[in-house]
Amino acid sequence: MSEHFDVAVVGGGIVGAAVAFHTARLGGRVVVLDSSPASGATGHSSAIVRVHQPDLALAPLSYLGWQEFSQWEDVVGRPSPFRVTGCVHDVSPAGGPDPADVGRLRTMGWRCSIVGAAELAARYRSVAWPAETNAVFEPDAGWADPVACRDQYLDRVEELGGSVRRGALVSDVIVHKDVVRGVHVAGGPVGADAVVLATGAWSAFDALGPA
Repeated sequence: MSEHFDVAVVGGGIVGAAVAFHTARLGGRVVVLDSSPASGATGHSSAIVRVHQPDLALAPLSYLGWQEFSQWEDVVGRPSPFRVTGCVHDVSPAGGPDPADVGRLRTMGWRCSIVGAAELAARYRSVAWPAETNAVFEPDAGWADPVACRDQYLDRVEELGGSVRRGALVSDVIVHKDVVRGVHVAGGPVGADAVVLATGAWSAFDALGPA
């Protein structure tokens, strides 16, 4: 193969871009291969950044993500696309959200609480909250423009010496003797010591296709 990288990232959405950025930041030689940057889930994301999750097993990962967004300018070196707005969710009748879940998040260092209708009405006066309402409130949550985040990550990948190839169609992963060796791209193979598949749920790419 004429080209060889430490890591080839297939998919240039927010996930692939983040993987590529941190690989390049740590000194790895990385290439991002994305067939259609404008068509993926990143451009259709709700962009909510919060830590409390229906499955609390995901909360530690969400907390790490929030830390990156909250320190964006120091980590990525670009103006932060993250805005703190607070987040109200799991709105339900009295006794709804689980106090034990909130307690576990607090042990991680995350600020959150269960609030009732009176506190919600004081914060968000335009909403008519039923008297029996309870909800989870995360004051440090917010939103981040996913497209801006992706673009900033990819810009930094190139500044750090990585390669970003928009419109590059990956047909399959190259495997030799059960070891990943790279990917097949229109125009020729690209060698890599590791391949990260970040194509997203909407992609038609089949990693189990012919090697």
